[in-house]
Formats: sequence, C-alpha cells, structure tokens
Amino acid sequence: MTTNQSNMRIDKASFAFVAILFMDMAWGDIIEVSSLDFGTVAVSQNSTPGQVDVSFTGLVNYTGGIYGITPPSRGEFFLNNFPPNQSLFITSSSIQATTNSDSTSQDQFTLDSINAPSVITTDSSGNATLYVGGVLETSADGTNNYTNTRYTISYQISVNY
Repeated sequence: MTTNQSNMRIDKASFAFVAILFMDMAWGDIIEVSSLDFGTVAVSQNSTPGQVDVSFTGLVNYTGGIYGITPPSRGEFFLNNFPPNQSLFITSSSIQATTNSDSTSQDQFTLDSINAPSVITTDSSGNATLYVGGVLETSADGTNNYTNTRYTISYQISVNY
C-alpha cells in the first residue's frame, strides 16, 4: 500500500490543499506535480450549502451561492517505480473535518469528498499519472461569513497493488 444574505455580501476565499500520502512499501514513488486547488471563490450567501466540485477529469461546477473568481485545478501526481503494466487501486479520503485558515475566519469549509479513478494502470516502465478532484462545501449556517484568506485542508490518497 502506498499510500445570507439579502444584500449579496461577497466574501472571497482562496484555497491550497495539501495532499498527505503514505507509503508502506519500498516499491513505488508518488510525486505531487500540482496540488488540488479550488481557486478563489466568492460566497454570496451561506444559508444553503454551496459547493465547488472539481472532478478528477478536470470538469468544474459551482452550486448554491458560491462563484469562481480564479479557476480551480485538479491535483496531479506522478507515480513511478511500480511494476510494469500493473493495475493500481486508488482510494481517497478526507482526514480533516474542516479547513484551517491563515487568518481568523468566522466560518470554515468542509471537504465533502475527494475523487479519483478507482483503478489506473502503469505503463511498460511502471509509471502512471493520477489526477485527483474534490468537492468543497460551505457550512450553510446562515449567519457566519468567510474571511478573505487562504484555507487549507489535508486528504489522503492510498495506492494498492
């Protein structure tokens, strides 16, 4: 295993997410090429859940009063030194309930889910590229606002073969 507002107040938030990868075997390396990044968003209301959905295929969807300011991007990992033409089984999970923010914020986001393909296959050299997406969600508490700051959260990707 390798592991609300009626006056339309707009609060901006930018995101950088940290991937935490665990490796139990000496075989195989995982190198982060680019982080999963939900971009900079504006939350126009927080009385219902708002989401930024970045799929591992690169598609982006905003719902529930959350709007993109700068584009998000899926995470990319380079996997090498695995057996050639090997199926790699991918699992992912959030390991932190809510985000942390650089500056104090009345509210935090949750990482509703992490998505990645369930299986990828290495090439004849034992290499593969893994793309990771996720769904970021507002609290929907209806009273608190988000501070214009950077928010981070950790997630885990496991690679088994």
